Amino acid sequence: MSAAPKSAHEIETAYINELARHAPMSITVMSRMVGPLGGDNPSLVDVLHVLKFGEVVMSDMRGSLGLWTVFGTTTDDIDLELYLVVNSKECNATLVKIEERTRSE
Repeated sequence: MSAAPKSAHEIETAYINELARHAPMSITVMSRMVGPLGGDNPSLVDVLHVLKFGEVVMSDMRGSLGLWTVFGTTTDDIDLELYLVVNSKECNATLVKIEERTRSE
């Protein structure tokens, strides 16, 4: 018997976590994202932390391409939701959007 999945996207979560932690991964940042990164806004370090330790909460794959939403917390305890276009065949991701989320009580 196999264990029940911990979440609906357990495989995708394991993939993005391990890829961000250990594999050579290419992250492309859309040009409209360059302005919001850094300063008082989330940085690329925050993005990488969420990719390493966050959870995939939405995944829509078509072959090796997919639109994923990854939710996680930065080292500064800020909740972020990352929207990525993932190419699992080429081990790269394109960051499309970052949203800061407030925790629901």
